[in-house]
Amino acid sequence: MDPLTTPFNLDHTLECGQVFHWNRSGDWWQGVIGENLVKIKQVGDMLIFEAQSEPPRISRIWSYFRLDDDLPGILAKLDKDIVIHEAIQKYRGLRLLRQDPWECLISYVCSRRTRIEQIKRIVRNLSRTFGRRIGGDEYTFPTAQALANASVDDVEKCDLPYGKREAKEISMIAKRTVDLGINLNELKLVGYEEAKSTLLSSYSGYGVGEKVADCVCLFSLEKLEAIPIDVWIKRVLLECYPDLVDPVFLRKVSSKRSLTSKEYTKLSLAARRYFGQYTGYAQEYLYYYRRVR
Repeated sequence: MDPLTTPFNLDHTLECGQVFHWNRSGDWWQGVIGENLVKIKQVGDMLIFEAQSEPPRISRIWSYFRLDDDLPGILAKLDKDIVIHEAIQKYRGLRLLRQDPWECLISYVCSRRTRIEQIKRIVRNLSRTFGRRIGGDEYTFPTAQALANASVDDVEKCDLPYGKREAKEISMIAKRTVDLGINLNELKLVGYEEAKSTLLSSYSGYGVGEKVADCVCLFSLEKLEAIPIDVWIKRVLLECYPDLVDPVFLRKVSSKRSLTSKEYTKLSLAARRYFGQYTGYAQEYLYYYRRVR
């Protein structure tokens, strides 16, 4: 591959908690892009990759890592206070990914109150059990049809933290996706609010709440204004940006672990008003900065 002409840091991008099927061995990262098993590493401004299945086009690699984003321009718009400035300086080159919407949806349903390593293990187990082998011990993520056809008991065996309840949720999401002919990729063509509303209404009661819907919007549906609010982001917003909300609201939610839908929406709107169209990038820099510092 030709030298990169845009800022990029492969390690920050794959270590920041936005994706769960990449694993590191030495300088190399191994994961699946589409149906291709890919090994990739960064040496200075060069990306070097190998494919054990059909080699993906360079344009596919470029798109997956969002190397077409004007990262310097995005970060310049976000760099408006000392907190985000420090995060940008420390992790410059971190980029959001263009994940597959279906894999992203199920992965984040499995992510609720679960450590990243456990989420990776669940995704790996689901892939090994219901996906297609593409090389070594690597498998594609299972399709909606494959999970719709699977028994709840078999899904539960994939080490789900909430056991049968979570297995039923995954099974029902898959069945609804198949039975209703839901094409998640079509949500890329509509605005953020409509995409999120569709996710919430389509999968209501099956583990897809405000945060999961925002994760899918941000990491796979091109909605860069989306801001998934977990415990880390809630903390950094309330502690570092208290002026975004009124004092009464601040006191009310500061001591709460979880937010109601109304509270979540209010905090999300406040953050999006402050950071603008690239709030999702701000979220990921702040999340990584707060979680690992």
